[in-house]
Amino acid sequence: MSDAPNFQPHIQNLKSKIATRLPAPYQQALDVVIGAAQRSGVAVYLVGGFVRDLLLDRPNLDLDIAVEGDAVALATAVATSLDTSNGAATAPLTNSKLRADAIRPYQNSKPITTTFGTAKLIWPGDDPPTTLVYLDFASTRQESYAALAALPTVSFVPDIATDLRRRDFTINAIALRLADYTLVDPYGGLADLSAGLTRVLHPASFVDDPTRIFRAVRYEQRLGFAIEPTTLSLLREAISGGLIERLSPDRVRHELEKLLREERAPAMFARLAELGILAAVDPALRWDEQLRHQTEAVALAESPIQRPLLYLLLLTYRLSDEEQRRVSDRLNLDADTRTLMQQTRQLRIGIPDLLRAARPSDIYNLLHPYPDAALLATTYALAPYGGASVNALAAALGKIDLYRRELVAIKPELGGAYMATLGLPQGKAYKPILDELRRAKLDGEALTREAEAALLQRLVAAAISRG
Repeated sequence: MSDAPNFQPHIQNLKSKIATRLPAPYQQALDVVIGAAQRSGVAVYLVGGFVRDLLLDRPNLDLDIAVEGDAVALATAVATSLDTSNGAATAPLTNSKLRADAIRPYQNSKPITTTFGTAKLIWPGDDPPTTLVYLDFASTRQESYAALAALPTVSFVPDIATDLRRRDFTINAIALRLADYTLVDPYGGLADLSAGLTRVLHPASFVDDPTRIFRAVRYEQRLGFAIEPTTLSLLREAISGGLIERLSPDRVRHELEKLLREERAPAMFARLAELGILAAVDPALRWDEQLRHQTEAVALAESPIQRPLLYLLLLTYRLSDEEQRRVSDRLNLDADTRTLMQQTRQLRIGIPDLLRAARPSDIYNLLHPYPDAALLATTYALAPYGGASVNALAAALGKIDLYRRELVAIKPELGGAYMATLGLPQGKAYKPILDELRRAKLDGEALTREAEAALLQRLVAAAISRG
């Protein structure tokens, strides 16, 4: 049974609903879009996730604008109008890549990036800018697929209904006409929103684009919906028919990355496993109660920025070296992520050595080579989560916690500069002396600056006497 809200009483006055939902800079930009569209004689629509979430009373500032005409020309006209209204006169940037770290130099302009029939406009709002406004424009289009799981061929169409036909699910195929703030719903999206159902628009949807398999789960779990029965049958047929295996590594990774960033990522991955989607990505990717507890603990305790990487490390924690390499290749993971997965696995293999480490310095030397993400993932992987605690695992957890909480921050006050004042020439003799100083500091044998100085004096004197 879906827990989707009954939004039907709220769809009448959508203009006021948008006004209460959008920050002032977004409203200002949207008014400019409406005016530019009227002057150009083209119809414009809000489409996709913003309309869906508006009707469900969920926050969303992703404004996708469908244009029955030239979207790039309209976006350029909007940028010009925003320049004029904000007292600037900067030509829009076209045919360029705009990265998040490149926004700052354009605080007083309206950067546009364009591709075939699409444009992205970023506007900093009034001076001083408090909200960056992102608007995505696209000419109404249709898509055709030359082969199973292939990327689509795009052609323009003059009407919004045909454009909506190419969407993934009916709940994302609702448009809001900005001329009069009325809904365009040719495929029953409103009814499915009310019923809490995720439904494809046509039987070949998953064949055309198997990434929709992942998206079906994402929307189902995010919204508290159910996958509509016929859609679920089509999804299962697509999985058993090997369509996920036909997807490129980058497309699979992109969908999994979006899932990893979701608030309900643990529930989504459990559902992926239940439907056989994880196994279709790679048979080594398994889900069980232990992994559920681990990821749910991460979701409760860690920041949204940290969670995706920790989820991935836990998902691959128990894999063999060969399985990790295979999964890394299947997802085309970058070198840093591959290295981190390997380091986490090496730490897992090295737990017996950690258990034998008696002194704080021994713990430090064993754990210091590992990045904190590997240590943190290991703590979640080893925790008992309400079950009977294994003494060995508890001891390992305690030592990792000691290292992260205390040992990593312990640094001697003195070092090479002080050794030079004692008359020891720069050279290879420095490292073993500094290592011994750090060991003594960690093990409580040189707690004060004076104790460090006394130890260094003895060690340097011994080194000088040896020549």
